[in-house]
Amino acid sequence: MARIYAGGEMPELANLVSDRIDTSTAEAFKPMTFDVTNTCERWCGCLCTLGINGLMTKTIDLRADDMSLITQSRLENSESHVPYGQIENVDITKSCCCCYAVNGYSPGCGCNRTLVEEVASELQQRKMKRGATAQLKQLETMQSVTCALDVKLDTVYDKLSIQYPPNQETMDRIYQGRPPKALRNRKPMPHIDAAQAFETRQFNVTNYCELICTLVNCVGPTTREMVLEPEEMLLTTKNWCLMNTQRTPYAQLGSVDVETACLCCSNLPDVATPGCGCNRALVDDIAEELQKRKVKRGNIAQMKMQENMMTEILKVSTKVEILNDHYRVPNPPSLQTLTQVFGADAAAVLQQTMAPAVVVTPGVAVDPPGANSLEVL
Repeated sequence: MARIYAGGEMPELANLVSDRIDTSTAEAFKPMTFDVTNTCERWCGCLCTLGINGLMTKTIDLRADDMSLITQSRLENSESHVPYGQIENVDITKSCCCCYAVNGYSPGCGCNRTLVEEVASELQQRKMKRGATAQLKQLETMQSVTCALDVKLDTVYDKLSIQYPPNQETMDRIYQGRPPKALRNRKPMPHIDAAQAFETRQFNVTNYCELICTLVNCVGPTTREMVLEPEEMLLTTKNWCLMNTQRTPYAQLGSVDVETACLCCSNLPDVATPGCGCNRALVDDIAEELQKRKVKRGNIAQMKMQENMMTEILKVSTKVEILNDHYRVPNPPSLQTLTQVFGADAAAVLQQTMAPAVVVTPGVAVDPPGANSLEVL
């Protein structure tokens, strides 16, 4: 490696990490349908309208990429579609000691814990495998693959004694004085460790005032526990009558703000107010940890990895074009060549795909057709 990149531009090998390559992130699921009609709500709606509304039914239809929430009655027929990537939380709630619900749906008489846990499990799997978490893991894999491809091309160049970046004569011959972005900006600043793996951390965020109040009201002491898992935050609330588990991917977290009230009480709104409310050190620790995970496992990390991938793809495309010039391979290939390699049907489609659609922006130099078809992206 030192010999190949001596005095030259070395790719960012920090983005080439084998343990980040996960080919199992995207998984296809079989369609499933669950009847989540609440019996009490169903009969109340029928009796309160003197039978006009009829017996309402509610169904969750889990499909390949989204879920459908279907409500049917004589007065209402609605169907909403929610992609798994837009599911913010999968919440299981227990109330009145034995009534269970998932994301607000309490099937049957409310005591069907087995069905609630099955629905929650299916939603959680699909959210992780078809949602924001899966997108992030796929981007990590794609970033590693594109970086590895760039390194492999550099070893080919070294074996064939081809110069990169090319000299001015080669650049003028290939690009007619309009080099692509990969050669105009040879040292783009990559995002080092755009994504980062985290270990599990656990925090006791029980609020003592709430604990005492619920104990006095005979529902038992209310405890809250926060577990920061590698991909999402798990918040569990328990007392004698209530149990609620809430899972939120870091990509779905909003702003992480620390608020202060009554001069000394610190809290994370909608997340935690630990202790008596005056434990600023713990609140700051949680806020710092959440912010790091939101940046490194959320939308910001996805954008930075996409930028890294685009930089590598443009470099790879440019190096392939220089290889074509070295071996006198026409670029783009002729229709006859495409037909010989791929067949007549595929050749016509490929010829249209490989023809760059040049977008003209005022004041910006446009690369000539064939100079770097990925430049139009």
